[in-house]
Amino acid sequence: MAGDWPMQVLIEQNGKNITISYFMFMPWGWIVTLAIMLFFFLPFVPVSGTHLVFLLGLGVVAVAIYKQRFDFSPNASWQGPPRQRWNDKMMRLLTDAFLHTAQN
Repeated sequence: MAGDWPMQVLIEQNGKNITISYFMFMPWGWIVTLAIMLFFFLPFVPVSGTHLVFLLGLGVVAVAIYKQRFDFSPNASWQGPPRQRWNDKMMRLLTDAFLHTAQN
């Protein structure tokens, strides 16, 4: 992945209608690894304030489990003009790819 977040693209076709949805997600392996590191390795780290790091880590794990998928739809509440432009480009590229594949 070279430092990029994993992305999943779902494509559903119903006759001539094609629905494309895509999102970034945090893999369960990452979440479990962080939780294991918090419980098994953090107690042995000789750093002051370890209890604060533990609580912060638990918060990160909780948020990761609750919000595992990051919605990229243009009507998502956090989307702004740059992300909406990115959405338009992504949709155009995927649609063109499917039209090109269907023609061949």
